[in-house]
Amino acid sequence: MTPEILQQLILAVALALVSLVFWALRELIKLAVAYLKSKIGESEYDRVRAYATVAVKFLEQSPIYTNFDGAKKKELAKVAVVQWAEQHSLPIDDALFDKFIEAAVQEMNSQVSQIDWAGAELLNGPDAPLARSAN
Repeated sequence: MTPEILQQLILAVALALVSLVFWALRELIKLAVAYLKSKIGESEYDRVRAYATVAVKFLEQSPIYTNFDGAKKKELAKVAVVQWAEQHSLPIDDALFDKFIEAAVQEMNSQVSQIDWAGAELLNGPDAPLARSAN
């Protein structure tokens, strides 16, 4: 067997193993979300997740917290979300909290990148309405 064929075979096996690991990880995340939804209920799950999203956006957009790093903002969000959940008698643990905060941050970042893209299109696009109005 030539070295090139052996190298291609090893690469194919490695790719298959990596694909299998990521597929298993995706399935485990789906199971964890389903478990958490059944644990606290669908509507309560959505309420806590929505509140976590609001807390993350507030901490990111508020001028009071601009000098805080991500860890400090996460700590403040945790205090707010846990306190709100306790007031509404909704169970929340650290793993669930982390999932909500990470989802909120990813959602916010994707929205920001969409806005950045739209702004770039307005400034640099074929008609460039903002570029024309700036001149």
